[in-house]
Amino acid sequence: MKTLYIECNMGIAGDMLMGALAEIAPAEAVEKLRTLKIPGTEISFEHGEKCGIGGTRAHVLVHGEEEGSVGEHGHGGHDHETEHVHHHGHGGHDHDTEHAHHHSHGGHDHDAEHVHHHEHHHYGIEDIRSIINGLPVPASVKENALAIYTRIASAESKVHGQPVSEIHFHEVGAMDAVADVVGNCFLLEAIGAERIVSSPVNVGSGSVRCAHGILPVPAPATAEILKGTEYYSDEIRGELCTPTGAAILTHFADETAERPRMRVDSVGVGAGTKDFPKANILRVFLGEARETSGDDDGTQPEVRDFRPAADEEMFCDSSDDSQMDRICELSANIDDMTGEELGFAMERILEAGALDVYYTPIVMKKSRPAVKLSCLCRREKAKAMAEVIFRHTRTAGIRRQDFVRYVLQRESTERDGLRVKSYRGYGVERSKPEYEDLAELARSRDGSLIDMKGEKE
Repeated sequence: MKTLYIECNMGIAGDMLMGALAEIAPAEAVEKLRTLKIPGTEISFEHGEKCGIGGTRAHVLVHGEEEGSVGEHGHGGHDHETEHVHHHGHGGHDHDTEHAHHHSHGGHDHDAEHVHHHEHHHYGIEDIRSIINGLPVPASVKENALAIYTRIASAESKVHGQPVSEIHFHEVGAMDAVADVVGNCFLLEAIGAERIVSSPVNVGSGSVRCAHGILPVPAPATAEILKGTEYYSDEIRGELCTPTGAAILTHFADETAERPRMRVDSVGVGAGTKDFPKANILRVFLGEARETSGDDDGTQPEVRDFRPAADEEMFCDSSDDSQMDRICELSANIDDMTGEELGFAMERILEAGALDVYYTPIVMKKSRPAVKLSCLCRREKAKAMAEVIFRHTRTAGIRRQDFVRYVLQRESTERDGLRVKSYRGYGVERSKPEYEDLAELARSRDGSLIDMKGEKE
């Protein structure tokens, strides 16, 4: 099984992981990422060295500024601007906890206080969604990036006690985080690991000093994101794990464990900025893992090769605009939940990152009317999706099937003030306006949705 192991002995930040992945990803993918047109943003890579170990540093510039050059915070954590979160319409800021940490943080340098730059725009979660949906990247990259950014925003929302819709981020930090999230999703897609394993995460120790107060390490949003994940602190003083890094890791990692038994084919090293007694690096290992089964009686266990079938290796056809990807379906039969409970469960499963959720009427034993729950998701999300299904339904078992599917290239653009979804590939090309935008137009004109569709087609 093609396995990626992420070693987080010095924590994890978005840009450090991106630097490490750039060393093992296909060269054409790294070049495409470097030229990816995220608004006002430039991504570059350069060689770095920590304690004599060479690696790659990823740089993200937003309008010529690199996060951390705008405002840095002392105590030796990652180089990152601790962005203000603006709670609109609720009477001011909570100055002790109003900073959101979710930007590219691979350099560990926080020695100056935060400077608030009022000339930058503020972005809400819907602005971020629009930007990501408009990027020329595969649909799966967009879906993963949106799920990760939503995870970050949800953590900040919970920490600050405000709805996600009312939290806004400064431009430099917001766009830096978009670049980190999209960049890592893009490189992971190109690498194509079927299983991702992470070491326990070193979060650092002490506190992070901000302009309006002192936050403990791990920062509140980071601690919220890392729930259910194994992490620890050692003698390193400072913030080693950032919300962006934590969100990317918890979204993609199938499990937290020591490095699995595997044939390592390539190693990538991401270098940070600040110097520590330990090498400030993040490493990734890519190769084929083999699993064993057998009794602990001293006999030689059976070795099973989990190499994918030949058709699954062809998960992306790069010869044209067509594309294939891998998903899985989780399903369960349910005969003891009300319609309200099923509706709520569907909402939560979709919020957790499912690609689709639907119910099919069935009849179970004893002639009981029931439904079959079907959840489509990315393979790397299967375990997390199963946990959500168990939490919000009464099922005691979930079935899993893995599929390779054909998909059309999807992108979102704006036309005549409406967002438009376009699909192309396999000799097909079509587009349609986003439902919400079309429905709002119909309401504003007191017209029908049918009339609006006819007008825009």
